[in-house]
Amino acid sequence: MQNFTEFLDPFQRVIQPEEIWLYKNPLVQSDNIPTRLMFACESFSASAGVFQLTYFKPLQRLYKPTQPRVWAVSLALALNGVCTNTIKLIVGRPRPDFFYRCFPDGVMNSEMHCTGDPDLVSEGRKSFPSIHSSSKKIMYNFPRAEAMSLVS
Repeated sequence: MQNFTEFLDPFQRVIQPEEIWLYKNPLVQSDNIPTRLMFACESFSASAGVFQLTYFKPLQRLYKPTQPRVWAVSLALALNGVCTNTIKLIVGRPRPDFFYRCFPDGVMNSEMHCTGDPDLVSEGRKSFPSIHSSSKKIMYNFPRAEAMSLVS
């Protein structure tokens, strides 16, 4: 499901000419991981963790108490990804480098119709909220909830 929401077109927010300066940061191509590779790594690491807990003999005695926790974290991260991507599609806030995604030559036309690569422009409209911060909130709240259940 998260893969499905990743490739939908976001809301096309109208950017006024007087606010275009907010989105004129330079476009950097090499600072991110391709989406398909990220999902493959995420799926592999979750599967590897479950596999180790299930089939590695010294960890089998730990598996029964941790199985619900592993599945809960997996489900929470998947739902978090779907919800965050859905909000990104609804909000459609441009990234700081949106101008150079939309106009690769740096020249804006009077109608403000993008001339850049449509996939790059579509990805440039998915800035808010950050998937990293929402995932971090999930990952920090699970140990805290676990510690609170041990105390009470």
